Amino acid sequence: TIQGAYTMTRADTYTGTLFTVNSGASLTLSGGVVIDGGNEWTFLNEKYFEDLNSGKAVSNNTVSYTSYESGAPVATATMIVANGDVTLNFATIQNNAGSGVFAIKSGATLSLTNAIIQKITKNGSSCFADVDSGCKVIINSGTEIRYCHNHGGNGTLSYMRGKSIMNGGKIHHNSGVDNNGSVFMLYGSGASFIMKDGEIYNNHALKGTYNG
Repeated sequence: TIQGAYTMTRADTYTGTLFTVNSGASLTLSGGVVIDGGNEWTFLNEKYFEDLNSGKAVSNNTVSYTSYESGAPVATATMIVANGDVTLNFATIQNNAGSGVFAIKSGATLSLTNAIIQKITKNGSSCFADVDSGCKVIINSGTEIRYCHNHGGNGTLSYMRGKSIMNGGKIHHNSGVDNNGSVFMLYGSGASFIMKDGEIYNNHALKGTYNG
């Protein structure tokens, strides 16, 4: 458990995983903790929406809509790999380039309450969470997933082979290219998304080589 107004920032030379949670273990971030990927990348808003509004088909290998911060780290591995349960309560994860935030495996549950996930960009599947079959994501009130951009692959925010329950919170202003869905991609017979409360709005995906 890490609790309090602490900020942990990825060093310029470190691009790997920040936390690995083994099976049977758990990770809790609460009380104002900030996990910062160390790259304040820029979304090329005007260029993206010009292509979106024109209905342009874009290959994710030929057009980029993000500009990385010069000299800042570009991650090569998922920030948090979880084979055990992960809980965020009044915690923020932000400013990560190159990788997704969560890989949820081995029957683990990710629970978010009053959590902020923002400014994540990745050139592939799921910049928020890649969720295996038998795993669960629970999004509770006060949580916001916002201003993330995925430049290809399966789902702008999440590649969901497991279950997701949204009890509240907001998912907004996320964007993607060639993403088979602008928010979650549900894949396989074990995948589900149940929305009991909350808001999903202003998310966009360009038409790519797949569904857009």
